[in-house]
Amino acid sequence: MNSTKKLGFTLVELLIVIAILAILAVAVVLVLNPAQLLKQGRDSTRLSDMAALNSALALFNTDVANGFMGTSSIVYVSIPDSSATCANLGLPSISPSTYNCVTSSTLRKTDGTGWIPVNFGSLSFGNPLPNLPIDPINTSSTGSYYTYSGGSWALSAVMESTKQAAAMASDGGRSANAYEVGSNLALTPTSTLDRAVAVVASPATYGTVWTAKDSNRNWQDVAMSSDGTKQTAGVWGGQIYVSTDSGNTWTAKGSSREWYGIAMSSDGTKKTADVNGGQIYVSTDSGNTWTAKDSNRYWLGVAMSSDGTKQTAVVNGGQIYVSTDSGNTWTAKDSNRSWQDVAMSSDGTKQTAVVSGGQIYVST
Repeated sequence: MNSTKKLGFTLVELLIVIAILAILAVAVVLVLNPAQLLKQGRDSTRLSDMAALNSALALFNTDVANGFMGTSSIVYVSIPDSSATCANLGLPSISPSTYNCVTSSTLRKTDGTGWIPVNFGSLSFGNPLPNLPIDPINTSSTGSYYTYSGGSWALSAVMESTKQAAAMASDGGRSANAYEVGSNLALTPTSTLDRAVAVVASPATYGTVWTAKDSNRNWQDVAMSSDGTKQTAGVWGGQIYVSTDSGNTWTAKGSSREWYGIAMSSDGTKKTADVNGGQIYVSTDSGNTWTAKDSNRYWLGVAMSSDGTKQTAVVNGGQIYVSTDSGNTWTAKDSNRSWQDVAMSSDGTKQTAVVSGGQIYVST
C-alpha cells in the first residue's frame, strides 16, 4: 500500500509562526529599548571622559608648580566656534562669567591651545591624554557638550539615559541636571549646568502665542537681556518702563520724554535710551536711575555691545555718534545723513546703520 509524507508547513502554520516571531520581536524591543541602549553607551563614554580629565587635571595640579589651569570666571566649552567667546553657539547667559571657545583646528590639542587651556604635555612623567575628549554629540542645540571651569577646577557633562539620572543628582554638584566632577564644583554657573533642561523647555516655534501686558500706551522701542528676564520699553511722550520678570509686570522709571531708541547689555544692568530732540540717557543699575549724556539731538536708533561698553547712536539728519565708555562720552562719526537705525555685534566691532530713503552703511 502506497503512502505519502506531508512535506513543509501549511499556510496557517506559517502565519502562526510569523505572528509568534513578531510578538517576540516587539517584546525584545520593549525590554531592551534600543534608544536607551544608545544613550547608555554615550553616557558610558561621558563618564569615562570625565574620569580621565579629572584624573589628568589632578595630576597636573600636583606635578606642575604654578601651572596655568584657566580662569575661574570663564567657562571653557568643548564645542568649536570661530568666536573666542562662543558668540555663535547660543549658549545660556552666565554673566558676569564668560564663555571661551577655540576653533576646530586646535579643539582637541592637549598643549594648552585646546578647549581646556591646560598644557598636559608639561607633566614630568609624560602626557596622560592622547587628545582632549569631547562629548559624543557635542552640540549646543541639544545641550550635550562638556564644560570646564578653571583655577581650582570643575567639569560638567549632561547624561542622556534614565539610568544615569541618579548619578547627576548625587555627584555633590550644584545641579541635578548635569554630571559634575572636580576640586571645586561651585565654579560652574547653574544656568550652564541646566543647559539641557533649557533646550527641552524651549518651544519648537517662537512667537506663535502672545499675551497682552500692561496698559495701552504710545510704546516706541524695547530691549531685553540675553536671557529675556530683564526688559525695558519706552513710551513716546511718557516714561520708561522696566520689567524684571520677563515682561509680566512693568514699573515706570525716569521722567516723561519723547523716548525713541533703547539698547541693553546682555545681563540687563547697562541700558541706554535716547530722546528724539533731547539727550541720551544712560543707566548702570538695570534701569532704576537714568543720567543725561551728550547734547540735545534728534536721536533715533541706538545699539550696544553685549557688555555695554561700546555703543552707537544715530541722529536723524545728523551724524553717527560712538561711545567706548558705556555711553558717558560720545564722538561724532561719518557724515550727516537721514539715519534711521543701527545694529551692533556682541563685541561691538561690526556695526550696520540704515539711512531712510538711502543706503545701508557697514563698519568693521
